[in-house]
Amino acid sequence: AQSLTPAYPLKPVRVICPFPAGGGLDILPRAMLAKMGEAPFLLVSHPSLNARNVRELIALAKRRPGELNYGSPGVGGTNHLGAELFSQSAGIRMTHVVFKGSQPMLVDIMGGHVMMGFDSLQATLPHIKSGRLRALGESGTHGQFADRVNSV
Repeated sequence: AQSLTPAYPLKPVRVICPFPAGGGLDILPRAMLAKMGEAPFLLVSHPSLNARNVRELIALAKRRPGELNYGSPGVGGTNHLGAELFSQSAGIRMTHVVFKGSQPMLVDIMGGHVMMGFDSLQATLPHIKSGRLRALGESGTHGQFADRVNSV
């Protein structure tokens, strides 16, 4: 029987280390968070975006500089900085749309209000499988989608 309980976590997890930064007791939480940061991120888009992979996205963005937009669940986070690094590396210009979290961003991408965004495999996979999102690229080269999408 399938559980009706949603997968954990339901909201962002905040790690509080009650010790001064840089000390011996500060290392373990930082190491755990760094390991969590290695999780793959996917570049996903609304299925109507006229790009099926990273190469096509770059070509589209170069034809329409500044017209394409992407969402992120906050300024300065992994999603935002990853998108900026991608844009800079690809030599393209996209408009950043800030959201108050990952789920509102994904809802607006699925609704066609925002064209694309970077998010975790866990957050995007159900929507990719349902066809509401399209995976254009994946961070790294050895992930679940490596054989189907370009590395970002």
